[in-house]
Amino acid sequence: MIRALLAMLLLVGCTGTDINDSARYLDMPEALEEISGLAMASANSVFAHDDEVGAIHEISIEDGRVLRTFVIGNPVVEDDIEGIAARGDQLWVINSEGVIRAFTAGRHRTRVLHRQYDTGVGEYCEVEGLSLSPQTDHLLIACKNMHEGDRRGTLFIYQWNTKTQEAVDEPWRQIGLGMALREERSDFAPSAIEWLPDYGQILVLSARGRSMLVLDETGQILARHRLNVMSHPQAEGVTVVGSNRLVIADEGQQGGPGQLAIYPWPLS
Repeated sequence: MIRALLAMLLLVGCTGTDINDSARYLDMPEALEEISGLAMASANSVFAHDDEVGAIHEISIEDGRVLRTFVIGNPVVEDDIEGIAARGDQLWVINSEGVIRAFTAGRHRTRVLHRQYDTGVGEYCEVEGLSLSPQTDHLLIACKNMHEGDRRGTLFIYQWNTKTQEAVDEPWRQIGLGMALREERSDFAPSAIEWLPDYGQILVLSARGRSMLVLDETGQILARHRLNVMSHPQAEGVTVVGSNRLVIADEGQQGGPGQLAIYPWPLS
């Protein structure tokens, strides 16, 4: 009973707070018109990819410069890439069917070898989002749409072991969104996920419905933030850089450039 009351108190603010207009905006190069996943590369840069070609770009969040670009495979991997995670120079990307490619970041204008694994998650859902996990040597995988049954209004997160590389068959977290999002719960379809070790929190972004949830590592929803429609027409990637800057990536619209928005973190 006490735990239920505490959860309700935490969710009082989850009807949604608007992200204030305190961002800096950076236009992306043509190669990132369809920018998708983000991961922290350094205290001042992010790794970014689009959703069709295995080219990884390191982008400065100070001025938007491309610091390096390297590609996965020879020939270059062409796939529906939906997320990226980074631990130093060790990187992983995932496609919509739950297949992961693991590789080491390369120098500018180089090709990198990769190892490929089937996480098994694609059997259960359409994947859209990859992140480091609170648990060492694991990755978090966010589901956008479940393949069976009407599971709208529930957030499914899987966890995959990078050491054993075994396929998973049970969600790591299964989170009801009714109390946090109420009548908008069916509009939440993850487009990105990110673990914040400095805060013990997980961000889950949804382009549809323009919302970002903040969870603790048990899956408890701590906050919900609404994204401005003019600033974030299609938010596809999220990370926090240097512990104090939130970075959100939006796909370009009608032939325009992709965009990074940089906010102070935590949000006020």
